[in-house]
Amino acid sequence: PVPMNQMAFGEEPALEGSGQKKVPLQQFMLNEALLVKTARGCFQRLGCETTSELSIFSLGKTQEGEHQLNQVGYLLKKTDCPTNFCLVRTFGPASRPFVMHLSNGKSVQEPGVQMAVFEKQASFPHCFIFNTHVVGKLPVCCCCFLPSVKASTADGRLVGTTTYLCEVRSLGMVSAYLVYDAAGNEQFLVKPDTCCGGCCPKSQNGNCCVGSAFLVRDPKTKEPLCNSMNEPTTMGKVGMTNTYRVNFPANADTDARTNLFGATLLMISTSFEGELKA
Repeated sequence: PVPMNQMAFGEEPALEGSGQKKVPLQQFMLNEALLVKTARGCFQRLGCETTSELSIFSLGKTQEGEHQLNQVGYLLKKTDCPTNFCLVRTFGPASRPFVMHLSNGKSVQEPGVQMAVFEKQASFPHCFIFNTHVVGKLPVCCCCFLPSVKASTADGRLVGTTTYLCEVRSLGMVSAYLVYDAAGNEQFLVKPDTCCGGCCPKSQNGNCCVGSAFLVRDPKTKEPLCNSMNEPTTMGKVGMTNTYRVNFPANADTDARTNLFGATLLMISTSFEGELKA
């Protein structure tokens, strides 16, 4: 792993006035790691839910040194029911559009301040899974009209976009994402370690064809970036729960972290909740 080059992302935007507190999004993104807890009921699976809430937690410690979760915000997810239902039943969950509003409150009843917006348009899924009589489940990559998420601040300023990366040689077994900044420059590559010539994911203990955490990488060198603890920056699912974690590269500014948070939402939608079984 290599440390993050802070200059690759520019300086943190200056705040007007001396001693002024950080704006809510800057304060929110100071957390070293965030956890997103989703709600997976029958209506979400069928695509009938028009609004739902996702809770956001930071990982803190008690005075005794034990880990504890502190809710620092929530996402209000909005979708169109007829469109959502048709796409989910036809192409799978990864194809559905959504708009998520990030706030520093706890729920709709305690809304707080809206900080950012993440928007995904309708798309094809990243991979189709066909059941065959010869080889069983056969994944087929889709390399057009792929899922992507646009991240913006609450006032509409574009932060960046994340797009699913089509890699035909992996046959859809390895998910990867390219994260672009507001100017369209490649900012991060999000991809797990692989084996078998890049066809299968590899776990951190070296086991091949085993699910692994996604590593946040330099898009040019493909090397993992380090967080403030000098550990590889990762995102992925927490055990068997419906909770997902992202920790941020050291020295990444607010925009870079907001962009990576959007990449996490796309990862949840495609790699963990979205596949079509034909």
